[in-house]
Amino acid sequence: MTKKDYELIAKSIRNYREYSEQFNDGGWRKTASEEMARRLADSFFMDNARFVESRFLKACGIED
Repeated sequence: MTKKDYELIAKSIRNYREYSEQFNDGGWRKTASEEMARRLADSFFMDNARFVESRFLKACGIED
C-alpha cells in the first residue's frame, strides 16, 4: 500500500468518528472505530516496517 492509501483510510475513519459523535453521542460506534483503526495500524505495520502507527492514529482522530 502507499501513503495515499493509508491517508484515505485514516480520513474515512476520522469522518466516521465525527459522524458518530455528532449524531449518536459517540458510544459503541466511536469505540468500534478506534478498535478497527488500531487493528488496521498493526496490520499495516506488519506489511510495511516504515509505517508509523502513531501518525496513522492521529490522522484517524484517535491520538493527539
